[in-house]
Amino acid sequence: MQLDAYDRASYSGSGTTVNDLTGSYTHTLTGASFTILNGIRCFDCTTGNNRVVVNGTGPTLPTTGYTYITWARLMSSNSGFRTLLYTNSPKYTPITIPNGTGTLGYWDSSFKTSGYDVSSSSDTWVQFAVVGDSSSQTFYINGSQVGSTINAGSGGRTHWGWGNNDTAGQPWGHVANLFLYDRKLSLEEIIQTYNHLAPRFVTPVTSNLVLHYDPYQIPSYSGSGSTVYDLTSNSLNGTLTNPTYNGSNGFTFNGTSSYGRIPSSNGVTNFTNTQQYTVEIWFNPSNGQPNSGEAELLEKWNLNNEPRYPYTIRFNEGASSMAVACYDGSTFRFVSISGFPVNTWKQLVAVFDFGVGKTLTVYKDGVSAGSASLVGINQVSNTSPVGVAGRVATTTGALQVPFKGTVGIIRMYDTPLTSTQVLQNFNADKYKYGL
Repeated sequence: MQLDAYDRASYSGSGTTVNDLTGSYTHTLTGASFTILNGIRCFDCTTGNNRVVVNGTGPTLPTTGYTYITWARLMSSNSGFRTLLYTNSPKYTPITIPNGTGTLGYWDSSFKTSGYDVSSSSDTWVQFAVVGDSSSQTFYINGSQVGSTINAGSGGRTHWGWGNNDTAGQPWGHVANLFLYDRKLSLEEIIQTYNHLAPRFVTPVTSNLVLHYDPYQIPSYSGSGSTVYDLTSNSLNGTLTNPTYNGSNGFTFNGTSSYGRIPSSNGVTNFTNTQQYTVEIWFNPSNGQPNSGEAELLEKWNLNNEPRYPYTIRFNEGASSMAVACYDGSTFRFVSISGFPVNTWKQLVAVFDFGVGKTLTVYKDGVSAGSASLVGINQVSNTSPVGVAGRVATTTGALQVPFKGTVGIIRMYDTPLTSTQVLQNFNADKYKYGL
């Protein structure tokens, strides 16, 4: 069985009929309403006993094994039960949370706990899954097992509803899709379904975002021309010189005559109005970096011969490493991290916290990979544009320390992203680069 608010073949966008994409079990919006929540097509099951109910008799869960998978947004209120799935003959709830708690579990004649507190998943889209039979059930969130396997299961019961309970209102929140398999899926298969649908639900951090280029999105780059458009309201459009547009995932720079420029702007790329900021870049380096294996990937350096630079992000081909550095005219700080081979897409995020933490932290593919203290160094700025794939000397006009490879998403924030937010950005965009 497959229901999907995203797929118009399953739900047209109006009415109460939700078609099963396998062709067998039509459902009905019973009180639940269709909505688009922050861009996500879904069904609102946040009040009363509003739910999605099978029209007629639903499929029977095999006693030998079944799997439910559903993307849902759990409401944070825990004053009453919250029920995501329920069966009939008799009524069991394969996924439920009891009164006043955040404990994920199951109900038949009593509550069976997994021991896992699901509170951290409230008010956000996650994939819930249960794999069970007639005597056991295991819980998963976003492709990882959570809690303990319980000694009870819904095998032999008939599927009935989704998003709530019926006579007793136990609203779960918002629900987007539902898959029911007549066998036990493996962990690898659950992860596969998560990776397939995650791009719909995992979105990058937008709070305090002050610059955003994404060649994957047509509003940022149409596919031709020398301008890449800033997706924020700051409209700091970048200028491209002689790169090759590489499908939809980035711009390929040749290491000799191609580069990009991001305009200088106070409070955005200069960061003069704040002491905390974050720089994020996705890239894929090529073999044969022309400057003895080193290349400037992104830099706010001395393009105008200024004696200080807020940051530079440099690739070292021979060491398969990246260095992130800043220099205030007298004191130098840098972080060097390994694990950046050529011909491989990577996300690098540099978090500059000149505030309370006074730390430069560098992340690789969403995970912290190194840090350095910023004590004793001043936050600085300059009037130079931000260079992409090399810098052009103002005295000679020559391209210096050029980067050879492909550059994708570039983001800047006027706040230090947390480790959770950095990982959120990685998970939101990794599908664009085959990760």
